Amino acid sequence: MRPDDAVTLDPIDIDVMFKLLSLDVTRKLYSIIGLAIDDDGGLVDAIRDALEVEQPVYSPQSSVDRVFATIRERLGSATVEVVRFWAATNFYHAYRAKHIYGYWTVLLAHCRWQPALWEGLSLPDARRESFMAHFLSAQDEDGFETAYETAAGALLSDWDLSMRVTDPFHDADSGVDGTEVLLRSLASLERNRRFWQWVVRTLTAAEVDELHASANALVKGTPEFAFIDDDLRHPAALAFPGGQRG
Repeated sequence: MRPDDAVTLDPIDIDVMFKLLSLDVTRKLYSIIGLAIDDDGGLVDAIRDALEVEQPVYSPQSSVDRVFATIRERLGSATVEVVRFWAATNFYHAYRAKHIYGYWTVLLAHCRWQPALWEGLSLPDARRESFMAHFLSAQDEDGFETAYETAAGALLSDWDLSMRVTDPFHDADSGVDGTEVLLRSLASLERNRRFWQWVVRTLTAAEVDELHASANALVKGTPEFAFIDDDLRHPAALAFPGGQRG
């Protein structure tokens, strides 16, 4: 199963992803960032053991292959597929393609304050209030703040300290500047993905298509959105990237 973007995952990015997933602070936030795995099975230990294997010459691809092989050996192929899918959807969108969800967020945020835009967005009248309420809820970071403060509140483990020393979680192109920023981006993306799931499960297929078409028309006809240089992604693709429904 492949994501809609059919992305080719950069092994350097996936190496960063595994280092993020190996942290004690992250393992407490798996559900918030959309990774449907219970660490009771030993995912973190498998990742750490694989990352600790010394390489004569560092190779991101070899490191990633070794981590996936260790996960498969200990937890099975099904777990590998869950991690691969999450890497190609949630992690990719939060780390390298924020605009895919972000363009919609910008439009809907403007719709809240600009009646002409809001009225131009095709929605059933009976769903307008709940649509905006669900959207605003998806932008609320209070839940993440509380969960992160709880997860990071204790003294850092030796493993997390070692990762903080090497600090692989900085990337100018992606805008990531540290562990918290990356986790915040992942949590935001997951909240918005769930918002779009509500949308496609609440509206009819025809209503979703009309919403999509009207949103693209608004973007093309509004000068302040000139920076949006591509069509907005269809809500179904945002709700279920890769076609995975659950």
